[in-house]
Amino acid sequence: NLLLIVSFSAMISYALKPKLFFSKIVRRTTSGFSNFTTKAQSMDKGFIEVREYTLKPEGFASYVNITKDFIDVRKEYLPFLGMFTCEVGDSLHRVVHFYNYKDFNERTERRGKIVSDPKWKEFLNLTRPHTARQRNWILLEVPEVYEALDLPSSAAAFAPPTDGAKKPFWELRRYTVDYSNAPGINGQLPSHFLKSYSQALQSRKSNEPSGSLVLIGETAVGEGRELWELWRYPDGQTCFRSQQACRSTGGLTAPTDEGVKVSFLNSSLLNPTSFSVWK
Repeated sequence: NLLLIVSFSAMISYALKPKLFFSKIVRRTTSGFSNFTTKAQSMDKGFIEVREYTLKPEGFASYVNITKDFIDVRKEYLPFLGMFTCEVGDSLHRVVHFYNYKDFNERTERRGKIVSDPKWKEFLNLTRPHTARQRNWILLEVPEVYEALDLPSSAAAFAPPTDGAKKPFWELRRYTVDYSNAPGINGQLPSHFLKSYSQALQSRKSNEPSGSLVLIGETAVGEGRELWELWRYPDGQTCFRSQQACRSTGGLTAPTDEGVKVSFLNSSLLNPTSFSVWK
């Protein structure tokens, strides 16, 4: 009888172990998905799309004028922030425009609606002959830097100051960033680098208080990683004076921290168009 009781207990224990083991897997798996969802939702803060169109020199003026004539349809459908022409840079006959989307679904929906509007179709037919090349980037704003500098959390919240500037200048700065060799990093900019970077930006703001830092973003799609800065100055001379001051203090160079290699890529001086939201 004792042997039967022991054998029966062993059979029950053996039968229950798979269930116990499976229940542990389920708990761990569902917990993992829950954490993943929470993190994904907390990181979903929208993005900035930057579009750059290189125009044919002979069609540059026509493109800008046609865009102005059809600006209402663009503003009706798209979260348009601004469009700029290039004053100084690697390509003078180009326009750069910015859009702020809360997520990619919104982008798909908005762009799907605008292509069905007859006015937009007419705009495309009129401007296509003047366009030589189109490029775009998706930028994720860097919240740690915004917080450190006490800036609005989204570029869409930036309101150009009413300083009476007749011809404000905007500077777009781009850096390549390689942090593949940074220890313990999993696809995110290292916190120690962001701290140094924020301090360098604060130093530059101190050199020229009238300059406004509008956007700090990291490219999310494409080869390599880049950091983009967008600054606004009341005029060209103020922008030039800021660069001179930063050059003397080393503020023009993004910091290179342990395991992070930063290289200056290029800089452009931009003029807002008359129909730009950002002025």
